Amino acid sequence: MQHGQSFRILALGDSYTIGEGVLPEHRWPNLLAEYIRTAGISCEVPVLIAQTGWTTDELQDAFIAEKLNPHVDVITLLIGVNNQYRGQDPSVYRRSLASLFQVIRSSYPKTLLLVLPIPNWGQTPFASGRDRAKITSEIKEFNQINREQAIQFGALWIHELEMEAEVVPPAEWIVEDGLHYTNKVYTQWARVVYDTWCTENFSSV
Repeated sequence: MQHGQSFRILALGDSYTIGEGVLPEHRWPNLLAEYIRTAGISCEVPVLIAQTGWTTDELQDAFIAEKLNPHVDVITLLIGVNNQYRGQDPSVYRRSLASLFQVIRSSYPKTLLLVLPIPNWGQTPFASGRDRAKITSEIKEFNQINREQAIQFGALWIHELEMEAEVVPPAEWIVEDGLHYTNKVYTQWARVVYDTWCTENFSSV
């Protein structure tokens, strides 16, 4: 963060980043910004490049098209669930994710990049009547790719948010669509990200 400027967050992703089914102030990047402000740090409203249904390729296209501020303090990335949902082969996903990382790094070579794991929607009500075990296995494989790519491109993998495969989320965690999360979950995500990285870095911000 440059002297005299507010902290800037760029959040990239899909429906989990925009908080499908919750108010804007309950999106997890916005909640993260609140934690930062609570620490006494001025923080702008996060810039979101995210849309429900996006895959890695669609996010990459949107990122390239966006005129972004060159001064960003942290970038968050949560993507891949729609690649899995559409039945994309893991090898194809690996290539498309690597391409996305390359594009991000070409614009922000030294900016801290935080990568969140894909949530396991196989245990949500939305997955009723589907092969939950298959979904869970595929999400696990995609998250392994995410972790490997994050390490390769110098990003921080937030492994603490990998949900246990067999855990069925309680009803109060899920919004009316039976798939996406409530602010209870997004608050947890924001707190984990804050505790994992932010608390160790604000002394030097």
